[in-house]
Amino acid sequence: MNKKTHAQALADGDVKYYTGKPCVNEHLSTRYTRSRQCTQCHKERRKTDSVKKYNAEYRIKNRERILAQQKLSHYRNRDVTNPLRLAKYHATKHLPAEKAKKRAANARRRAVTRKASLPLTPAQQAQMEMYYEQAPIMSAALGIDYQVDHIQPLCRGGKHHPDNLQIITTTKNRDKFCTPPETRPIIRKTTQEQVCSINIIRHNNRDNKNG
Repeated sequence: MNKKTHAQALADGDVKYYTGKPCVNEHLSTRYTRSRQCTQCHKERRKTDSVKKYNAEYRIKNRERILAQQKLSHYRNRDVTNPLRLAKYHATKHLPAEKAKKRAANARRRAVTRKASLPLTPAQQAQMEMYYEQAPIMSAALGIDYQVDHIQPLCRGGKHHPDNLQIITTTKNRDKFCTPPETRPIIRKTTQEQVCSINIIRHNNRDNKNG
């Protein structure tokens, strides 16, 4: 790696530069041109609980501002990012980890829509991610589709919180209704009964047309 001074990095327009000298924490790594901060120190600092807590609170307080900035950035760089994102999606959509991320994102969206989201500590966020990562692993190992379920449904006042989550089979999850028993939809017929009913209706319609 070529060694540079801060002045040379500024002149070349580099985002990072390497001095060849250790930082105050004895890291021999690159530094950010803008702040002169060691990149390794920056990574370690971001992993501390205090920084994670601050970032989580900041994202909650400034959610609309962050979304607006993301939309603007995506619009400005759409000619470059769209093909890359599409290629990555098709290459990784079948992976269990990607399925877990998608389900977790959908759960967060539903929680925000129903105002059921709560501020989470880094430990709680890690526990939440563990649930959504474990479900597809169990599905692949046991051959049964598992999903992360809210013990108390969001539509009944439940919160999107790790204490309100459990991993159950998809069948059991679908058996849980958000509507009262008296307003639940009528259970559909079995597949064989549906096929027979459809064939009878088609046969009657054909006879009416011919008549």
